[in-house]
Amino acid sequence: MLKNDLILGAIALLALAAVVAPGTEARSPRISEPAVESASRNLAATAPVQAESGRILTLLDYFDGGLRAVDRFVDEKRSSHRDLSAVLDRCRAASVLIEVRYGQSGSGYQTSAASGVVLEGGRRLLTAGHAVKGLDEFEATVTLPGGTRRDVKLIQAQYDRFGGANRDWAILEVSGPPLRGVPAIRPARAREGELAIVAGYPDHIGVDATGRAAWAGENSSYLAPIVTLATVERADPLLLSPEAGAIPTPGMSGAPVFNAAGELIGVFVSIGRRSSESEIRHTYNAASLESLMGRLRHGRVDAR
Repeated sequence: MLKNDLILGAIALLALAAVVAPGTEARSPRISEPAVESASRNLAATAPVQAESGRILTLLDYFDGGLRAVDRFVDEKRSSHRDLSAVLDRCRAASVLIEVRYGQSGSGYQTSAASGVVLEGGRRLLTAGHAVKGLDEFEATVTLPGGTRRDVKLIQAQYDRFGGANRDWAILEVSGPPLRGVPAIRPARAREGELAIVAGYPDHIGVDATGRAAWAGENSSYLAPIVTLATVERADPLLLSPEAGAIPTPGMSGAPVFNAAGELIGVFVSIGRRSSESEIRHTYNAASLESLMGRLRHGRVDAR
């Protein structure tokens, strides 16, 4: 089993990504090769991006390495998960990029990004509550992997900073007719030890038609989500242990968590970290779909 097969200085990446001010154009952070090597040693990770001496690596390099790590994982698991490639395609097709515009500053609206999933029926989306909760006024658009864009509005949200992952969710409604061409995703209860698939758009980054990591602003036609694979350590609320792929950066909040059958089991909300003398391990925190079943059944909101 691959353990953290791309992390490549995730601590540095998270810190750098967080300093991009809202409302500014997203730029690729530059990280020196020695810093990458040092972080890789600290995380006991295998570096998938073998940079030339002195070359400056960008955030896209990290996610490209993560894509290759996922490909290797899928190849190694073909005997136990024969349909995993097809399942990943379905999961990507149901995942969306959510762009939020709120408030006003001297230069106009501030912007942020999140990820989400299209619920059955194509009218509603599920994402993280902290992506939209607490904003007095905001506008938001959703973009499907194929390039379709729609305005969305908030229907219901819950975000309790101290209430744990299960209290961090939001339901958005798509304007106009239901979204078409999106695979129907069934809800399911997570099981400890099973494979988990997280699909979203960290830092406005996805996968273009050539299979490379790319910025959303540079791809108007096709941009599939970045996928990270993990193992379920705890089922409710979800606690995931990364197996392959890049550790997410801001923008991944709200990303759907699927099982190996392509069923929706949760919503990604944050990253945790466990430290010891020998290594640093990351974990993913996610709201369990089991805790939201009453509200999400058939894409309808149950206010109870």
